[in-house]
Amino acid sequence: MPTDQQLELLASDNRDLLRERARAMRRAGATPTQMKKALGITSTYRIQSWVKDIPPANPRRRVRAKDEVRAQARELRRLGRTYTEIAAELGVSKSSCSLWCDDMPRPAPRPGKRRASTWLPYLRRRAAARANAKLQAAYAIGRLSERELFLIGVTLYICEGSKAKPWRRDEVVAFVNSDPRVIQTFLAWLDLLGVDRKNLRYTVQIHESADVQSAEQFWMELVQASPDEMYKTGLKRHNPRTVRGNTGENYRGCLRINVLKGAELYWRIEGWWFGIAEAVDGIRRVSAWKDDSIDPGSFKGRTRSFGLLHRGSNPRPGAQGVEPNPVNFSPWLRTPKPDQQRLSLPEPLRLHRERIQCGQTPYPRGAAASPPRRPVEPGAPPP
Repeated sequence: MPTDQQLELLASDNRDLLRERARAMRRAGATPTQMKKALGITSTYRIQSWVKDIPPANPRRRVRAKDEVRAQARELRRLGRTYTEIAAELGVSKSSCSLWCDDMPRPAPRPGKRRASTWLPYLRRRAAARANAKLQAAYAIGRLSERELFLIGVTLYICEGSKAKPWRRDEVVAFVNSDPRVIQTFLAWLDLLGVDRKNLRYTVQIHESADVQSAEQFWMELVQASPDEMYKTGLKRHNPRTVRGNTGENYRGCLRINVLKGAELYWRIEGWWFGIAEAVDGIRRVSAWKDDSIDPGSFKGRTRSFGLLHRGSNPRPGAQGVEPNPVNFSPWLRTPKPDQQRLSLPEPLRLHRERIQCGQTPYPRGAAASPPRRPVEPGAPPP
């Protein structure tokens, strides 16, 4: 309740006197709440309008913070404690400790003692989950058939190999990669096609600041090549302004593999990839046709695939769950059965290998991958 003196000041409309008293209290370090209580004014806006040009005495100090706790926090910070330790000892939040002690210098690291990272348990759990997922995925692959290796090699070359462009028709078979396992997979694919290792040439591509001799020796031992089969190493000029992460002892650059006289092999690779893409497109068309034949109920508010596999979150009355089509599941996520370990080779690859075994040209110009058609006699119905 306002006192008699306060009421007299308010009744006499002596606002200039109240304003001067409020400004004096602000300079002394009083808060707006304390000024309102001392002057008997209920309007916070009026108090703030009077003292808005006077900065607070301690802007980092909150009104409701306890002075004793704040003093203890600053003393602990002066002794070299961290915010985590101060918050645990005083029972306050780390944000309050930061607000009270932000103007103090950061304590120097103590010798022989490291602060426990709050991320360490999470990183350990994530590393264990990552290793477990990789191990399960590796075991799910199982043994590869020749057909699977053939398809993998074609896709691998389309991703990492040299390809002809409409403005640059250099139809050569050249493959570049820095992963030794990818290089070994590509060489196994070439062996499957019957390409002689003597028709391969290798080129090391590496930065000039790296250990060039060690990298050349590593790639020669990996592919079991002789010095005559190694082209001159391609060196990339070092740029001091570029901060590279691929440095150190494990950096060995890239290896480029060229197949001599491989134009016809390149034509076949383009054809094989075209066949793979068409087969995938056919699977998509079949899947789309089968999806349209199923009525999953209402698709409002969710994706169509969710409704197909799970009948939707709001199916029509009487709708029953439908097993998903096996074509929607990737076969490499399941361990192959014993009768699926060995699959027949694709027709182009079988004809290719038969020609090599018979001593014929593997890729005769103008020859088709399938047997020639029989001539149709005039007037005969089409086959």
